[in-house]
Amino acid sequence: MQDATNAFHLRELHWCALFSFIVQDEQQYVSKVKQRLIKINNDITKAITMSPLQQRGENELPIELLYAQVVVCEDPKFREKGHGFTQHNREVVNPDDILMQNNEVVKKIYMLGDAAHGKTTYCIWLVKNWCSAQHGDPEGIKQLDHWGKALRKFDFVFLLQLRNVNRKRASMIDMICMDVFGDDRVCHLAIRHILSSEKYRSLVIMDGLDEWDPDEETRKQLTRQGMPNTEGISSTVSCFFSMRPWVFSTISKLGKSQ
Repeated sequence: MQDATNAFHLRELHWCALFSFIVQDEQQYVSKVKQRLIKINNDITKAITMSPLQQRGENELPIELLYAQVVVCEDPKFREKGHGFTQHNREVVNPDDILMQNNEVVKKIYMLGDAAHGKTTYCIWLVKNWCSAQHGDPEGIKQLDHWGKALRKFDFVFLLQLRNVNRKRASMIDMICMDVFGDDRVCHLAIRHILSSEKYRSLVIMDGLDEWDPDEETRKQLTRQGMPNTEGISSTVSCFFSMRPWVFSTISKLGKSQ
């Protein structure tokens, strides 16, 4: 038992020392995480399936051939409940209108739509254009200049396709670490630092809340019914959820800032 305890403390000391090293050499590790994130996002967004029921690799096409500009409307019910919207049933075409309000980045965004209305494609389109601009791609920069300048404000854009995450994970940060970046403990420490630090502005897109199916034990860990836990993130992290309308009724009351 003593040996096991000593081994545990040695592991804890090892990770504490490693975390201190990451913080000391922060610029290098943050840059590595960002480059890896761009590669992961590019792999996800280079092509999408014709139907969400199909597996990756089946009938895939470049997103440019499938994407059509989505017209989003603010639901007047939000305004009636005092959720901070100032216009009634306003059409939202530009992502800036979704991500920004009163010249401030919105902390939580909920995109509702029926099946096959383009929610997933829209999420992927946002991620793709952020990645293109990070690479200095002229077309990506042109897209952001035309309809998505708010995306430039984010140092990191993470995409979680919730139908693919492990059913035993309740935490959004754990999902990003394990389901996006895999079993890389050093990378996990850097990501936790990025998401908890006020120095970095991140957008976490959680696509398909209606397809998220945590197991029974995981559901007991949730602080808000039907929503991944967001403890540990800084105030500079924005969360974007897409879902079908029926899911929204299961979510507990939103704050006025959402």
